[in-house]
Amino acid sequence: MEHVKTQTVNTGPWTTYKPLILVALFIVGVTMLVELNAGDFTPMRAMNTFMAGFFIFFSFFKFLNLNAFADAFSTYDILAKRSRTYALAFPFVELALGVAFALNLYPVAANIITVVLMAVGSYGVWLVLKRKGTIQCACLGTIFNLPMTKITLFENGLMMVMALASLALHRS
Repeated sequence: MEHVKTQTVNTGPWTTYKPLILVALFIVGVTMLVELNAGDFTPMRAMNTFMAGFFIFFSFFKFLNLNAFADAFSTYDILAKRSRTYALAFPFVELALGVAFALNLYPVAANIITVVLMAVGSYGVWLVLKRKGTIQCACLGTIFNLPMTKITLFENGLMMVMALASLALHRS
């Protein structure tokens, strides 16, 4: 009798969220390296670097399969549901925001756009969570099968808070 080896598939939180955790750690790492290189910690620069990394990394994964991203995104984003053009343009907007934050270009406009995009996105996520829907989160594109959870709402909220803080710091 031949023994067949079976492989146990671990579907725990680490396995599910590993890509998201690694991306977050890389973004935090790059942010800390920039601050270390600068010789001092400046909250505005750190937020800009983090936001640049966030938008650039997240847009990259969406570009890997733009059409699949647009399909997944349109299942929960209230604007993407109504406009395929918006769903397809979203990664380009994220990339542009990442570049704007990295180069400190048009900081007020970049932060206002971030607040609006994250608020709209949060509303769509909240609607899915409210009805206890189980759908794929397209935050890292469709390469990874991440479920829509409160973590998605936290990501959007964190970006909104940082953009609002940047606006407040910019005005003072």
